[in-house]
Amino acid sequence: MTQEFRLASPENDKFDYVVGLYYVDQDIDGDGPALLNLAALTGGAVPIPVYELGYQAAVNVESWAAFVHANYQLTETLQLTAGLRYTEEEKSIDFTISDPFKVFFDNGSTTDSRKSDDWSPKASLNWFINDDVMAYASYARSFKSGGFNADFIADLSGLEFDDEQVDAFEFGLKSTLLDGRMRLNIAVFESNHTDFQVQAQTPVAGGGSILTVSNAGELTSRGFEADLQWLVNDSLRLWGSYGYTDAEFDEFDGCAIGGGVGSCAGKRPPEAPENSYNIGGEITFPVTNGEVFANANYFWRSDMYSNPNNEASFLNEEHSELGARIGWNSASGNWSVFAWGRNLTDEETQIHNSVSFLGIPRAVYNEPRMMGLAVRWNMGPQ
Repeated sequence: MTQEFRLASPENDKFDYVVGLYYVDQDIDGDGPALLNLAALTGGAVPIPVYELGYQAAVNVESWAAFVHANYQLTETLQLTAGLRYTEEEKSIDFTISDPFKVFFDNGSTTDSRKSDDWSPKASLNWFINDDVMAYASYARSFKSGGFNADFIADLSGLEFDDEQVDAFEFGLKSTLLDGRMRLNIAVFESNHTDFQVQAQTPVAGGGSILTVSNAGELTSRGFEADLQWLVNDSLRLWGSYGYTDAEFDEFDGCAIGGGVGSCAGKRPPEAPENSYNIGGEITFPVTNGEVFANANYFWRSDMYSNPNNEASFLNEEHSELGARIGWNSASGNWSVFAWGRNLTDEETQIHNSVSFLGIPRAVYNEPRMMGLAVRWNMGPQ
């Protein structure tokens, strides 16, 4: 259950605000059974019978927050934006994990709870250079509550993980050019994370590993982003974006490395490619009772790791995909018919890898080439 109340100020050229309250109450039940036949795993040499292991978890989350966000026009060209959010959250869990022979996990059962509270401020100074260009500098402190690894865990000590906080700084430019036909936004940023919540492969008995959330001491992420939208003429629209991110752990003790434990300081966090971009375009032609359109989009990202220890076995190569659509939109906007295609070059790339608690390597690959035909009908007014 969620509920939010908001109060917005009347329209005002100099000062405006929004205040609100937010509440959520959520119950989540999890059940993860696993059936193992160790005779199959040993090639039949050791006739150990099938046995069952697994976990059961019941989690309750109750959270509320109060927030305010305001804009104040300091001068004709300078605006101050500020906000503050206060959050209180409580999580509780009933958890049981069972492994009859303790081959992979320790048996255990517990009832636990945790509370979090946080003040999250934000401030931004916006300079309207002219009617089409705005420069800004902003600071925000954000909060991500901790929780529980309600899944397979080596023992009960790995059940809980802590809150994460981040101080984020951003400087940027937002612009509308060419009489409104082009929009160009650029930004540079730096984020300093404390107790960064990271998903990592954790070794377990039996030679395998499990995926759990733990806290790295400190992480710094800095980079650059650019986004372009260009309406070349009434028929042709082009777009593109580019992102560069330099992210690494400044402090991360207790990181799983080569079957042991060490420091991952200086390593890249999981799922964090250094470079990525996408480019695309769409062309339209008016026809009777509507328009015909065709568009294409190309995406690319550099390689990235699936685990914070950055071992070669967890490296995922660079990945790219091409997608396209061609179809017809009705003049009323109620109907559209189009053919679509994803991964048209049929690239096969590993996008995530891990090791199961049985010690078996496993990988996730991108979807193969897919094509289809779609018909849409909007029943609402246009």
